[in-house]
Amino acid sequence: MIAVVNHIKPKDSENYEKILEMFKNRRRMVDKFRGFRGFKLLASKDDLEIMVMTLWDNEEAFRKWVDSPQFKQGHERTGGANIEANSRGVIYEIVIDE
Repeated sequence: MIAVVNHIKPKDSENYEKILEMFKNRRRMVDKFRGFRGFKLLASKDDLEIMVMTLWDNEEAFRKWVDSPQFKQGHERTGGANIEANSRGVIYEIVIDE
């Protein structure tokens, strides 16, 4: 199993709140995708950092998701939200899962 983590650093607290709201209202397109295991949103208001974690059976399942029409639909921004942030995605192998 793998975890794909998007490390997001918003420009400021306003952008931090916009990102959290966007994820609270996410489209959930991924939830029924084959190989998907879970979604976690971690946030630190003190540090203005957000981590979006998705859990997958394997990297192949994740790559199929990224190449899917559902991915494109799920990542379309609605409401014209202009968000300023830096992000970096990392794929982790889950070594211990207790």
